[in-house]
Amino acid sequence: MSNDAAWLGLDGHEDLWSELDSRGYVVTSDRSLGLPEKFRQNFSGAYFNESTLRHDEGDWPVDRIRARDVVRYEWHDDLVSLHEHDVITITDRAGIPGK
Repeated sequence: MSNDAAWLGLDGHEDLWSELDSRGYVVTSDRSLGLPEKFRQNFSGAYFNESTLRHDEGDWPVDRIRARDVVRYEWHDDLVSLHEHDVITITDRAGIPGK
């Protein structure tokens, strides 16, 4: 994967890349990354809900919320192609019978 900031559309954020490279993390904000004003609200509403993420009876720890998507990805040089599976069924997971 390329380390070129322009690849992610973060050109002009060399300081963030430098901090990430040296410290292993960056503290920043949605706005400083150029995300739209309502990005977090829209993203949370679309993905962090009972349809997309949910808790199953018997999950451990009890507050665990699980994602249900399976994505296959393939790298071709610096480009990635993603293919989402339509259905994922986990059977008898963690000793919990059923699908």
